[in-house]
Amino acid sequence: MKHEIASTTSHVVRGAQGEKFDVLGAHLVWKARGNDTDGTFTVAVQTLSPGEVIPKHRHQYPEVFYIISGEVEFTLFHGAEGVKEVVRGGDTVVVAADGYHSVQNLSSSDATLLDIASFAHQKFFDEVQIDAAGWAGLTPEEAMQRVGQIGMQHTLEFYQP
Repeated sequence: MKHEIASTTSHVVRGAQGEKFDVLGAHLVWKARGNDTDGTFTVAVQTLSPGEVIPKHRHQYPEVFYIISGEVEFTLFHGAEGVKEVVRGGDTVVVAADGYHSVQNLSSSDATLLDIASFAHQKFFDEVQIDAAGWAGLTPEEAMQRVGQIGMQHTLEFYQP
């Protein structure tokens, strides 16, 4: 997929507006994409269902999460050592470049996070969305393998024990 950057004018994205991404349980609404920010960063609202987990992974760029609602457990890895941090609405989590991290919604309702990351982050999700159109008949494990392969093309690596 070609990821062209075209500067746009300053604008407002209203509450319900934004491009939706919904693949394999990942629920995002892009509020600012690379073409809105001259290819520098992206902003997405991410929703995690009760108990939902984002598996342990890392990427070559930092990522910032602002917790809008819910109770979420981030596991932040410093070497092999994982530190669990429970965060709630109003808290911010800063994930360093190349830092393994995982996330789990501990709430009995949806948790909502604001995710700010590099344009590379959006490019990964864009590629997954395109590839997912051909996943009919794949098991969830096979689909996750495809996500992992796409991730490797976009400096994103899922942890393999």
